[in-house]
Amino acid sequence: MGRIIIIIMSLLFSTLCWAQCNYQFNQNQINVNYNGAAIEIPFTINAQRPGQGQSKPPGICNEIAFFFGTGNANSYNRKVFQGSSSMSYTLEKINPSGTLKAFGDHSGSNEFLSSSIDYNQSINLQGVFKIPVQGGLPNKGLYQDVVNVTAYGYNNDNANQQGMTKQLVINVQVQDFMELSIVPVGAAHDGSSTSAILNFGQLAQNQELAADLIVRANSGYRVKVGSQNNGSFKHATLNTTIPYQFFFAGNTINLNGTNGNPTNAVYNSNSTPASGNRYNMKVRVGALASNQANGDYTDIITVTISSP
Repeated sequence: MGRIIIIIMSLLFSTLCWAQCNYQFNQNQINVNYNGAAIEIPFTINAQRPGQGQSKPPGICNEIAFFFGTGNANSYNRKVFQGSSSMSYTLEKINPSGTLKAFGDHSGSNEFLSSSIDYNQSINLQGVFKIPVQGGLPNKGLYQDVVNVTAYGYNNDNANQQGMTKQLVINVQVQDFMELSIVPVGAAHDGSSTSAILNFGQLAQNQELAADLIVRANSGYRVKVGSQNNGSFKHATLNTTIPYQFFFAGNTINLNGTNGNPTNAVYNSNSTPASGNRYNMKVRVGALASNQANGDYTDIITVTISSP
């Protein structure tokens, strides 16, 4: 009986050794700064296969695969968290594209990273990290998630061997940010559009032109406006003017005395939606004198946003 026990123990020991694929890997971290726009960046896992201590048949150990857990959201609708606040993100395979998943949850080769690997070889496997535009702009601070990454020797779902698991730490840093755009009435936010020209052509009393100001901010903000000519159109060469009315979000703003001393137009204590808060800005031409001099009349209205 003693000999039989020794033989059984020897076989078990042999089986345990035979089951190891001696992989090492570095999963790095994902560190990004978020400013409200969509983010798409690659991330890399570096895998190594040392040449010693391997007794598994090469059919499995020569193929390495990485599978990814759900993270703290416990769902493949993954999220980074700051307390009770969260932001959505995805981990994806690049080609063919698909959401990276844990072993057993995957349904195809597009849901894990894989490559052949030989003895004494170091390889890089690449996925992609994405943050879509969120429904709202997140508050400033660090958002984080931790995803378990597990290496497998992998031929197929029925011929595989689980290896080590490490944690992929995802850090998303959100800073205070404010952004404005000045766009045609009803147009979407465009961060590159920060000015507009209202060309009245031949001026006539009560003539109106307008543009929209869109503010995107992840904290409270204040909007101020000022007029180079204190609320009047000024002749290009003569010391003569034409008055006008300025409306901001439907309210009349008195621009008299605002050259160098802008006046408050709106105060908002909250962050904006991802699409921003929209404010219509309208100019209405005032009365022209009966002997109004011909020529070009202009004014420049400056709009600024700042912390409250």
